[in-house]
Amino acid sequence: MNASPNVPDNSVDVPNTSATVPGDAVDVPNTSATVHGEP
Repeated sequence: MNASPNVPDNSVDVPNTSATVPGDAVDVPNTSATVHGEP
């Protein structure tokens, strides 16, 4: 029975990975601000 509860636990890790993706998107706009600083 312990194997069944372990399965839903893995599903929780999947959404956590998605949260990391938007975090990278925030770094992208920061790079644009650096470009404006150059000129």
